Amino acid sequence: MPRRQFLFRLLPLAGLVLCLQGCTLARAGYVYYRDPAALPRVSATVPIYAEAGAEGIAATLEAALPDSLHRVEATHGSRIDHPPTLVVCATTACYGHYAAIPASAAETLKDRRITINGALILKGERDAVKLLTHELSHYYWYAQGILFQPRWFEEGMGVWVSDGGGAEKASVEAAEQAILSGSMIETPLDSGLWAFLTQTPAAPDNNWYQYYRQSGMFVQYLHDTDPEAFSALLAALRQHHSLRTAWSATYADSPETLWARLVDDIRRRQPRG
Repeated sequence: MPRRQFLFRLLPLAGLVLCLQGCTLARAGYVYYRDPAALPRVSATVPIYAEAGAEGIAATLEAALPDSLHRVEATHGSRIDHPPTLVVCATTACYGHYAAIPASAAETLKDRRITINGALILKGERDAVKLLTHELSHYYWYAQGILFQPRWFEEGMGVWVSDGGGAEKASVEAAEQAILSGSMIETPLDSGLWAFLTQTPAAPDNNWYQYYRQSGMFVQYLHDTDPEAFSALLAALRQHHSLRTAWSATYADSPETLWARLVDDIRRRQPRG
């Protein structure tokens, strides 16, 4: 096929991707201003609003919030000055009203609020505390104005600090087998709005639980193999607001090189048959 003809065929697909990503971003701006006070406030000390039927989940989150905040602050490197407002829905209709992505399990809208899809928790599909801790990782960065970082890093941090939140349906063992079969994430460093709009990450075997799990495994590998470098990376990210700049200031090797070492470690741990 001639190169020009190929490019013309590619343009509609690229436009669709930009539209989908842009529509998600536009919806986030739209729901950002929806007032959670339309729901009953269920805590006198913490700004938690819950739909009828989600009060039990809200109570669990309120009790877990201090420990979750401490865990995020200890691993990420600094304090969260102002804890977020929490919105807890019991139905998909409520969650769709407050969330930019109605099919998600939880969502952090910048420094405004965390919304929890309690319908999934009530069905036993998700863990409320792990979801909260995962989202607090996002909130930590967003509250500092650090937005649109590489998806593997953002989600990997959330999965790591929450002990698997967001990756509940993909075990470490299953992720290792997928990696060994060649189904694995990519680890780019591009950040910013343009990267968000144009570089949609590919999930291994189109399985987003796998994407989250593998991302969390990589973040944990970075931390466990060199905690000092990892802490320096997070400090540099707070300073520069760019993972690429922070990485260059911290690591001599690329993410791809370190990912390859993780894959080698997984391969060496496999039983010989």
